[in-house]
Amino acid sequence: MSWPAAIGAAVLLAGMIFLILSFDTLWLRMSIAALVGLAGGAVVRWAIARRAALAELPEKRAVSDAARIVDFSWRDMILAFENANFAEQVRALNREVLAGAEDAPGEAAGEQA
Repeated sequence: MSWPAAIGAAVLLAGMIFLILSFDTLWLRMSIAALVGLAGGAVVRWAIARRAALAELPEKRAVSDAARIVDFSWRDMILAFENANFAEQVRALNREVLAGAEDAPGEAAGEQA
């Protein structure tokens, strides 16, 4: 929801600034309006994201912090886990995938889960 609000605020603010400025140089009016609009949109996005983070329940934060993506590519994903038991369970569920990655030449998958 924060992205549509930020985009809407940026467009609205840029349009208002463009109409308020009265000098004849069109490119300068558009540049100033775009900069002010982008800055206003960024402030709106930051404020909504900050408010959402502060309102987040501790239980939800614990779940989302349990695993975090360290690296992601089209071929694999490297995760970092807060809990060693959880990491071992993920490794156990992916033994076949990890065994196949270890057989591939030039790739290290020892700590990937």
